Amino acid sequence: MIKKGGMQLRNVPDIPVLHQLLSKAVQKGGEKQYATWRNPDNLLLTLEVVSTLKERKLIWSLSVEKSGRKIELCQCAGHDILMVYNQVNAAALNATAAATRPDDNTRLNRTKEARSAALEKLQPGGSEPNVVAPQSRPGGAARQPEEMRPQPEVRPVPAANPPREAPPPQPARPAAAAPQSARPPQPEPEPPRSYFKEVERQRSQPEIAPVKPKAPEFKNVSAPSAGRPAPSGPAGQPPQTPPAPQPSEPYQQALQPKPNAPQAAPAPQAPHAPQDSTGGFGIPVIGNPVPAPVQVQPPAAPVQPAPSRPAEAQDVPESGSLKQISLVKLLRLYKAAKVSGRLRLDTQDAAAVIYLHEGETLQALMGELKGDEALTEILLMSDGQFVLSRGISTANAARNIETPPEVLLANHKQMAYLLKELQDYGMQASSTFVRSDASLTKDEFLRIASQEAPMDPEIMSKLYIKLDGKQTLAELAKTSGLSRLRLIEALYHMVSFELVDIYMPPAAPRQLVVTPKKIDGAMIQSVMMSLRREDTGLFIYPAFLYFLEEEFFRVYRARGTMTVIVFEMRDEVNTDGGVKRRVLPSVAIADAAGRIAGRKRHTDVVAHYEAYDYAVVLPGTGSAGTKVFVKKIIKALTETPLAGMDGRKLVIAFGTATIPEDFTNLNSMLGAAELALEQARNQGKVLVQYRDLLS
Repeated sequence: MIKKGGMQLRNVPDIPVLHQLLSKAVQKGGEKQYATWRNPDNLLLTLEVVSTLKERKLIWSLSVEKSGRKIELCQCAGHDILMVYNQVNAAALNATAAATRPDDNTRLNRTKEARSAALEKLQPGGSEPNVVAPQSRPGGAARQPEEMRPQPEVRPVPAANPPREAPPPQPARPAAAAPQSARPPQPEPEPPRSYFKEVERQRSQPEIAPVKPKAPEFKNVSAPSAGRPAPSGPAGQPPQTPPAPQPSEPYQQALQPKPNAPQAAPAPQAPHAPQDSTGGFGIPVIGNPVPAPVQVQPPAAPVQPAPSRPAEAQDVPESGSLKQISLVKLLRLYKAAKVSGRLRLDTQDAAAVIYLHEGETLQALMGELKGDEALTEILLMSDGQFVLSRGISTANAARNIETPPEVLLANHKQMAYLLKELQDYGMQASSTFVRSDASLTKDEFLRIASQEAPMDPEIMSKLYIKLDGKQTLAELAKTSGLSRLRLIEALYHMVSFELVDIYMPPAAPRQLVVTPKKIDGAMIQSVMMSLRREDTGLFIYPAFLYFLEEEFFRVYRARGTMTVIVFEMRDEVNTDGGVKRRVLPSVAIADAAGRIAGRKRHTDVVAHYEAYDYAVVLPGTGSAGTKVFVKKIIKALTETPLAGMDGRKLVIAFGTATIPEDFTNLNSMLGAAELALEQARNQGKVLVQYRDLLS
């Protein structure tokens, strides 16, 4: 899955993934592209690639994250995906070993050592002095702060603790502590952790003192309040009404009747009964009340708060989409619920505002339109969002809507009917309107248009002059100055009397658009893999000859230059028979190929040459540039030992030949490069150019 310039993978990235990262890095120069995955040891590995803005050079970097630290595993450069794949795969296998080196987990080791030292100090046989447990201290001794008090002696915690009582006065303890040998033997201690938890638990338990009830408050509360029936006296006597004392402050608000709350009907009186232990309000009184039979009173009717707005207003939608509910239905709901506020409607093309007061529509605004014209346009909205804002005062707002919404709704139906008729005449969204007879005079137009005219013929004449066959209905609605309803009525009337024709302009020529072709990188990689060796990542010898010939044809056509480098890499070993040169292992060759790929250009080709040697094709490079390139390669191969070459001696030799400086055909150029390599090997030199043999 893609995330902000990178990918999360399940395993080491394969060649198609690397090719995808390469393509993105080349297209977005200077922006890092990365892929992350976790190895079998759950370590997070990150592969980053970036194309430098100045040199357009690809830099690859593989790192692993361990304990919040980022450890770099390898770094390579170039466009050669196979080289990068080999290096990344090899470095990913050693990620766990690189992340657990001693110099990378110093902080972890220090943490482990500190933890071990702390555990040793907490052992019973440690060197810490024993201190009498807190239970054996005198009752009046002041507690020291936790961080300054010495550690208590570890003692087992009894299964059940007796009630804590104040200890009797103890004689003063002598200043000098008794020697360790004089103390009686102590039982085997339990683990310190359980003892400390028990001590902390006992210390954290607050001493609960008996709470005495405030008799006056509970007596005041037990007095009958408004809406609650008073207790009756004994049978045959009128109910006794004690004087109503002033209730305390905490219960003052509870006793006050709420506004607009219905009063509970008084319940039938019952014989007088002693007060219960709840004080009349269900609050238990602390103490030992005398139990007595209590006459259960029927519960009073709950007091409902007065609604802040009509119940219907709570169910109307305050925001949503016009696709889910039409504007006509929405206005009807607001009118039934007597909603007051501002209704805002937003579409992709316009925004409108309607002010409501107790469900009645006062104002309507839409762009430059207002009043009835604006509301007519608003009623045509079928797509968009609406938001109702309550609390906006609209009582004093000036009314600009003269026509009732019901009439406008009827006009909306009339306009929908006229639009349907115009569509039957052939009108479409891209249709325009043109005058049927351009030579028609004004008097003739007024005479024809006045028949069954829906409006003043003079207004239609002004619209008639503007019809030039270039404006659609939507464009006329913006430039005519008429509302949509009156515009449609005028157009329908003139079309019906054949004063105006509906014109369908020819379609504009289709503009040619170039669609970028998607190139399948997997196909390219499949061809590349068929021409390379998987263990080293270098092109095979037949592929080298093919690319050399193709480059020779380009140089011949453009009259350019090219150079071929033939070189060897050997492991020099001293034996009884003398010094021998052995072929490098595959892991060392792959490492060397990766280093060379980081120094070469993307157009340069590195390949195997015959059985055990190697070759490089440098297009557009002469003898001087070849010498600079070889120096870079020598530095890259010798600055650090190759993989698997620790403690061994690496011997390298280069021979070069150039077209057209040395020869003008491929056969002679390859023979000259082999001769230069042989002379470099025999003379013990690193680089010999064919031109040096002629001087």
